[in-house]
Amino acid sequence: VGVFGIITGRLTDKYGARILIVTGAIMGGAGYLLMSQVSSLWQLYLYFGIIVGICAASCWTPIMATVSRLFVKQRILALGIVMSGITIGTMFIPPMIASVITAQGWRFAFFPSFLLFSFSLLKSLRRAILSLKLTFNLGSEISHSNSLAAVASCITLKYSGPFGLR
Repeated sequence: VGVFGIITGRLTDKYGARILIVTGAIMGGAGYLLMSQVSSLWQLYLYFGIIVGICAASCWTPIMATVSRLFVKQRILALGIVMSGITIGTMFIPPMIASVITAQGWRFAFFPSFLLFSFSLLKSLRRAILSLKLTFNLGSEISHSNSLAAVASCITLKYSGPFGLR
């Protein structure tokens, strides 16, 4: 996330969080789908290291920036809730993926991750379409019930990788 986080932070300020999160989710889904077809080590570095790395930065940075902007009075509590998504994701997803690896092999194990990304993306797109008034730019009107739902759906985008890797 490091170097890409700096880039996605600037892009979030310029274009808003929604487009970066959706783009990141598409890249993450494609990266996991491509990882199921890896035949050499350089492909794994490219697909996981670069494509999924960009996905992680494209989801993580805008989510943290959005939560910081939306919650002024209880910002620390809101950020703590978002951070707890990391713990929950890394606690439950790795054992599930490990059981898939045991049963079906490592190549097939990337496919459920792709499905999680796709499901989360569709869920986020649906919420974005239903809440067109929700924007993540400063000075905009924000419907807090929709913004919490959008942030919650974005959290699932980030934490669906195998073995808790981001």
